[in-house]
Amino acid sequence: MENTISGEILIVEDDKDINELLATAVKRAGYDIVQAWSGTEAAMLFSMKDKDCLLYTSPSPRDGL
Repeated sequence: MENTISGEILIVEDDKDINELLATAVKRAGYDIVQAWSGTEAAMLFSMKDKDCLLYTSPSPRDGL
């Protein structure tokens, strides 16, 4: 019997290559993803709909979080 994973993960990373790498890995693990490129964008996306998990790399002072 195959396990089905579900959930939505918000990935926050301003480096495009790293963001895409994380997104690919998370999708392969069976999760839906939403990508953000800054803390400000992540806050807006998170306020629109709660996510099951937040994957947030090192914050930047300009992020607003």
